[in-house]
Amino acid sequence: MGAPVPNGTPRLSVCELNSDRAELSVALDAASDAPRRYRNRVTETAQFSGGDPDRAPHTVRGVGDDRLGAAGANWLPRIDLLLSVRGNRVLIVDVSAEGLGDGRLRSAAIEISLGVWDRLAALRG
Repeated sequence: MGAPVPNGTPRLSVCELNSDRAELSVALDAASDAPRRYRNRVTETAQFSGGDPDRAPHTVRGVGDDRLGAAGANWLPRIDLLLSVRGNRVLIVDVSAEGLGDGRLRSAAIEISLGVWDRLAALRG
């Protein structure tokens, strides 16, 4: 896997890692109205899913803001993306890996998200 490639601004930071068999993108949206964009994306994904559970967002407990319960994080299985919100920031983890099914990609995205949120909390002191 190559070296991480960070880019963005203080309000939208992105880091990407790529190899022959896997790709990872981690983005932190700290711009104004980030939680609103999170809610809009989850709502729109649900609306366009047509009731198909393979396309609809799946809530994920224990990743996002505790005050929001399961609504604080959503896995979007069709695009292998985990969105989570804590406070005024949204974390977007996009994973893909050759040979891994939805469950393992979801688990990887959860683990990565928890690690990023923990690191951000440590940096804030």
